[in-house]
Amino acid sequence: MDLMKHKENQWDELKTDAQKALVIGKLEAYENIVNYFNSMRESLTRLLLVNDVKEEDYDKLKKKFESGSEEKSTQTEIEKVFKEIDSHEFDDEGDKVSFDNC
Repeated sequence: MDLMKHKENQWDELKTDAQKALVIGKLEAYENIVNYFNSMRESLTRLLLVNDVKEEDYDKLKKKFESGSEEKSTQTEIEKVFKEIDSHEFDDEGDKVSFDNC
């Protein structure tokens, strides 16, 4: 039963308004992060739906790539994509491809 006893001064005391505001700021920042992650999850879910990935396929795909059996072929595909990207140094307007052109 000792584990169930409540400690009287378990939490820090926020003595100033600045300390309180700091905690409120952290709380709001964490809320923004949660919203960001939820948006990312929704976006990835929509990507799967648009590409006709069924819910029953999820576990099968997950197991397939967790085992590492597809790792080598996947790495080869990734390398091909990067080589293709590197081969396109200029965009349609003749400008050198760069994030500075955005």
